Amino acid sequence: CDRTKFLATVWCVKEALYKMAAEPGVDFCRDMRITALNLEQGVVECRVKDEAPVQMHIIDREGYLVAYHC
Repeated sequence: CDRTKFLATVWCVKEALYKMAAEPGVDFCRDMRITALNLEQGVVECRVKDEAPVQMHIIDREGYLVAYHC
């Protein structure tokens, strides 16, 4: 995968994770970690601070990315 798509995917996942955390003051770099990323399967494992890992899903449709947790 190219670097631009990788960075856009990471940003999209962190943006969704930030909204899901609903915690004021969460820092994208310091408090959020992506621990596993499989773009072929569209699955990302991440966490906020020391909380349990969360599995997010990525959909790429014609250059638009959607990250969601179910």
